Amino acid sequence: MELYVAYYAPDQPDVKLVRQKSLMAHKEDEVSVTVEGRQFQVHETFIRSPLHSLVVWNWYWVDGKYTGIEWLAKMVFVNARLLRDRRGPANFAIATPDQPDFPRWKY
Repeated sequence: MELYVAYYAPDQPDVKLVRQKSLMAHKEDEVSVTVEGRQFQVHETFIRSPLHSLVVWNWYWVDGKYTGIEWLAKMVFVNARLLRDRRGPANFAIATPDQPDFPRWKY
């Protein structure tokens, strides 16, 4: 399992929190998860090649809120900037090998 966290300082001028979609994605979906008692959506992407298959969950933390919904992350980010929120946003991603014969997690 791999974990990626990108934190952006609140005064960083050219932050692009939400990036364009991957051209390598085989399937994309939104799934509901609960972390620290908070339920939110994460973006689930399956990336496949002839040699490897990964499942990636990514989500955002903006203005104290978690979301995997890109348009919502952008909206909350713009609002936080306008209100001069001193907390910077973060982008999280977890990748793990996708094993089709392995029982799927319960969401």
